[in-house]
Amino acid sequence: MKKIRELVAGGLCLLTVLGGLTGTSAAATPKPGLSWQDCGDGLQCGSMAVPSDWARPGQAPITLGLAKLPATNAAAGHGVLLMNLGGPQAQISAFRQPAFQARFAELRQWFDIVIFDPRGFEASSGISCPLPPPAESDYVFPDQAAFDEHAEQNARFGQACATTPLAGKLDSWQVAHDLEAIRKVLGQRKLDYFGNSYGTVYAQAYADLFPGGVGRMYLDSVMDHTEPSLRNWLGQRARANERTLHRFAGWCAAEPSCALHGRDVLAVWDELIERAERQPIPGGGTTVSAKQIVARADVRSERR
Repeated sequence: MKKIRELVAGGLCLLTVLGGLTGTSAAATPKPGLSWQDCGDGLQCGSMAVPSDWARPGQAPITLGLAKLPATNAAAGHGVLLMNLGGPQAQISAFRQPAFQARFAELRQWFDIVIFDPRGFEASSGISCPLPPPAESDYVFPDQAAFDEHAEQNARFGQACATTPLAGKLDSWQVAHDLEAIRKVLGQRKLDYFGNSYGTVYAQAYADLFPGGVGRMYLDSVMDHTEPSLRNWLGQRARANERTLHRFAGWCAAEPSCALHGRDVLAVWDELIERAERQPIPGGGTTVSAKQIVARADVRSERR
């Protein structure tokens, strides 16, 4: 974990997100201050109201749920670090795990870490879907029929959620306005933000809409939403992962501490996938398919 003095100040180059991020915000400013209550697992929780549609702030509000890990060294405090580690998905439930909190122990020496469930997720209201979501695909399908079935399940799920108050109001333009409201209600002059993966999209939108509010931002695994084609985006991702695999093989060949040192790493990988395609590999009380191995390797490569 990088220390605060290593966090990039001011000059971090942020990519511009696609369509709809231009223009100014027209919304009521929340009153400063937020009431925090102990909610277990070392967290303090609070909530705030924001418009369901920032383009029409007079409509019925929704609730954003927030949680805070207080700084362990309050005397050296640098204020609030707002954090989103990607998804998009709920954040607060993950931070209830002690092992997860331990990852950010160093940052907590300087910051109150505040996380929020993005609109529609868990502690934040607005979405109620009557159907369970389809199983995660991880971009990997064994054949066209499996892809078509997953696409159909996704379509049914999306239609079932379309009647909720936030239908069509879950994009990064809306969440960027939520971030500005959070900044104000926390009484922060600038927004200091730690974002990973999809969490970087919110930061990109915020920087485009509210450049004067940008403080220190650390963005990891930045997603490029200037690419409108999913096929092209996945193609770039696949090529990057292939390069990463070859780089790892080269490192392993030169590093005696590598568990596969002295072996052909690329051949080991191919053999593993072929074996898992024939029959899922048992381990840890479960089995792992070739699809799951590729998908998990894909995620780990992205985070590196």
